[in-house]
Amino acid sequence: QNLKKTIAISRARGCKIIFVRADYRHTHSPWLAQFARLRGQSADTLTEIYCDTNADNFNWEEFASPIGGDIILPKTSWSSSSNTKLMSWLRGSGVDNVLVCGLITSVCVQHSAFSIFEAGFRTLLITDASADRGRARHDAALALYGDYMYELITSHDLKDSKQGLIKAEPLLFSLEESKLEPREFSKIQNNVTTFSLDSL
Repeated sequence: QNLKKTIAISRARGCKIIFVRADYRHTHSPWLAQFARLRGQSADTLTEIYCDTNADNFNWEEFASPIGGDIILPKTSWSSSSNTKLMSWLRGSGVDNVLVCGLITSVCVQHSAFSIFEAGFRTLLITDASADRGRARHDAALALYGDYMYELITSHDLKDSKQGLIKAEPLLFSLEESKLEPREFSKIQNNVTTFSLDSL
C-alpha cells in the first residue's frame, strides 16, 4: 500500500518514475558465479533472470506498473547504476533529487541508493515503501546507512505541505555556459525522480 501511495503521489506531483528490473545473465553479470558459490550452488544451475517485456512470464504487480512516459531500466547487478544510461539520463534531465524505494532494502535498494548518492544527487530512501527478506535485515540496513549517505523519509512525509514532495518549477536553461555546482535543498522539490526497484 505504501509503495502504491508513493507512486500515486509522485505521479500527481509530476515526477519522472523509473522502474528497475533485474536482468541477471552470465553473459553480462560475471558476479553470478561467485553468488552461486556463496549459496552452495554451481554456476550452471543458478537461474538467470531476464528483463524481456515481450516474454509471456514477464509481468508487473498491479500496484507498481509503468504507464506511458515512465522508464523501464534493466540492470545487470544489484546497483541500478550498472546500467550506465541511468546517470546520463538523470543529469541530462536536470534531476536534483532522487527518491528510492522497492526491494530488497539491504541489497538492491542499498546499492542503488549509494550509487546515486555517490554521483552527487540528493538521495531519499522511502522506508515504508521498501522491504527486505525480513524486518531485522531491513531495519539493520537503514540503521547503518540512513541519514549517512541518504535521507530517510516515509510515504506519509511526501504529502507534507512544507517539507514534502512539491511540484517542480519550470527548469530554465540559460544561454550562458556555467559550471554546475552542488546546491542546498530545504524541500524535496526542483526536479525529482522516483526510483522504484522491482527486482530480486
